[in-house]
Amino acid sequence: MRKEKGVGSIEYFRQRGIVSRVLRIPIPIVASTAVQDTGINLPAKALVREVLLDVRTAEATGGTKTVDVGLLASESGGDEDGFIDGISVSATGIKQPRAVVDAGGTEAEFTSTTRGAFMATFVAGAESAGDVGTHFEFDHLTDSVTSKSITYTLGDTDFAELDADILIKIDEFE
Repeated sequence: MRKEKGVGSIEYFRQRGIVSRVLRIPIPIVASTAVQDTGINLPAKALVREVLLDVRTAEATGGTKTVDVGLLASESGGDEDGFIDGISVSATGIKQPRAVVDAGGTEAEFTSTTRGAFMATFVAGAESAGDVGTHFEFDHLTDSVTSKSITYTLGDTDFAELDADILIKIDEFE
């Protein structure tokens, strides 16, 4: 009888056809705010756990220093800011999309989010008692839409310094 590794080990999941990995996709600077297809596609059977940006050199020149990440809209079910929607790249570091909470005034409420619709449900709250809004995060199952082409969109046409990668943590089912 074969002795299996513990339930939490990588070997345990590999034996069951689940492989966890991180895709690292460079973001080349282009003089355009049009969507850019990275040429990388998500696997047909996978769960996208998280999408981050690794900003090594911040953008200083561009007017709107943001990046969107998603799936090609010309493919069925695509949403070009479905993973990251307008996250700032004006500072270095790992950027994780999240909800913004305004804690001033009557109560704290959700005001915006940089997490796209593939990864969260969001409704903004209001500056009134009892209306905090909602922000519910979830994973993206790649076979829920036909679109698999990973895209990015720069916030302005005059980016000059940005050096960054898209990081996509996935569990792939073999």
